[in-house]
Amino acid sequence: MRGNKPIAWLNGAKLLAILAVMVDHTNGILYSNPGVAYASDYSVSLFVILLGMTAYLASSKNGGGQASYRGIKKMMVAYSIAVVVYLVAATHGFDLAAYLNYLLNFNISGPHYFVLLYVQLMLVNVFLFPLLQKCPRSQNGYACEGLLLIGIIVLSAWTTNHTNILNVYGGGGKLFGGTYLILFYIGMLAMKHGWLERVTFVKSLLSLLIPGGLWFLLWRYTCAHGLVLDSYVPFGGGKNPPSITFMTFGLCMLFISYGMFTLLERIPYTSKVSLRICDLGKHSLYIFLYHRLILDYYLRPHMADLPGQNIWMARAVYFLLMVAGAIFIEVCIGHMQRAVKWVLAADAGTDRNIT
Repeated sequence: MRGNKPIAWLNGAKLLAILAVMVDHTNGILYSNPGVAYASDYSVSLFVILLGMTAYLASSKNGGGQASYRGIKKMMVAYSIAVVVYLVAATHGFDLAAYLNYLLNFNISGPHYFVLLYVQLMLVNVFLFPLLQKCPRSQNGYACEGLLLIGIIVLSAWTTNHTNILNVYGGGGKLFGGTYLILFYIGMLAMKHGWLERVTFVKSLLSLLIPGGLWFLLWRYTCAHGLVLDSYVPFGGGKNPPSITFMTFGLCMLFISYGMFTLLERIPYTSKVSLRICDLGKHSLYIFLYHRLILDYYLRPHMADLPGQNIWMARAVYFLLMVAGAIFIEVCIGHMQRAVKWVLAADAGTDRNIT
């Protein structure tokens, strides 16, 4: 993953993941079809696979410890600010005790469980990355990676069913993320071995069609029978942390994203548009943190009862405002952070001049 194009499709995959998150969170508001809900349930699984890929790439450049530290620092700064924004929006004031309670329990907004999941997986990366590095690119190395995978599967089954962290929802409340650890490890393997590194027309097309067909068949089966397949494996309830069905959805969408965006990049008429669309994926963190703020505190109170609204127009407006509003908040926070750094740097320079 050394060039701009592979990075572009990774951002495109992040965009598809965050759009699916927003579809999931507008269930009962913009739609009520359970088939649509199932179709969006690849979201967090895909995010975690992509996290494993990017964590391995960052660790290859900076080491597992340094990459994990930087990632956790970035996430926690963004999250800490988000809790302030949500608290002020909810109460029109600020209470330190309430702030600390929400901050430590990751529950001021439903999606914020992902912050604790992210932190846990990045801490695992500190130990998992060196282990993967020690596995050579040979038959012995593949055996080593396979044994690691078996160990992770067994561990994930236990953590999913027998651990709890602060009663946080989903994978955030399971040690090492429960079964999300399996997907994280698969993402690391994908990056280590460059499974999606070399882009060709045939590879892109097959990555779109074959996993796309598998996803469609599994989706139709799930719509008809529910999470029946998940009852055959010891991975808990099956939704979050995911079991076989939603893990497979996430893996299929990884290849679908790769195939679709790399194909679009090859077509002169769509390449520039595709790159601009993929750029939106760079904002996935802030969309994840703030889309519920816009949904819960503005859209639902002020737009839910508009008379005679067209449902497709409502869907377009909801999604546009959730994305645009989150990006606007990101830009504002970025300006404030730069201003604070400038003031601190100016004060430090003044102090040096005085001494």
